[in-house]
Amino acid sequence: MKQLRKLLLPAITGIALSLALISCDNAGTDNAGNDKTENKSSEEIAEEKNDAKFNTRAGEKEANFVTEAVSDHYAAIKFAQLAQQRSTDTKVKALARDLEKEQETQLSQLKSLANAKSISVPNGENEEVQKELSRLTDHKNFSNEWCKKMIDEQEETIRNYEKVANESVDADIRDWAAKTLPDTRKKLDELKQLNESNK
Repeated sequence: MKQLRKLLLPAITGIALSLALISCDNAGTDNAGNDKTENKSSEEIAEEKNDAKFNTRAGEKEANFVTEAVSDHYAAIKFAQLAQQRSTDTKVKALARDLEKEQETQLSQLKSLANAKSISVPNGENEEVQKELSRLTDHKNFSNEWCKKMIDEQEETIRNYEKVANESVDADIRDWAAKTLPDTRKKLDELKQLNESNK
């Protein structure tokens, strides 16, 4: 028995050492071999996947628009939910409810469009949004500050969508942006009116 142990001990030690080395090599990767140590956002990961998928500048541009638009819709939903929880203004709460429904519908459409085009998209808002949500939550004049923030966001969205509606080489993405613009402009008008009435 002692002789058998002497023969097996080097083999067992060698196997254990090999397993330890493999474990160390994979410590910074997931099952797919992706690097986990970089702590990238889901938007960054989606953009990297799209860069690998699309070979043309136009294709990358279209994919980036969809990726960013999905992230922006997740953010808008979070801002709308925050207003419903935090605001004491019934008009702000009502507009936030409408905004949430509208953004959820558009997000669903965008994700279907992305799926049809094999575009990778994020599964949530980016980190900057979390900071802004915290800032707004603690603001002493929440409702007014929320309205201003949403006006800025809607204005930027309109600028981006107008550009895509006029310049996109992908007919489906171009049509989606054009179709979404009227609702976005209407929501911007409602936000501006509410903001004026609260001054």
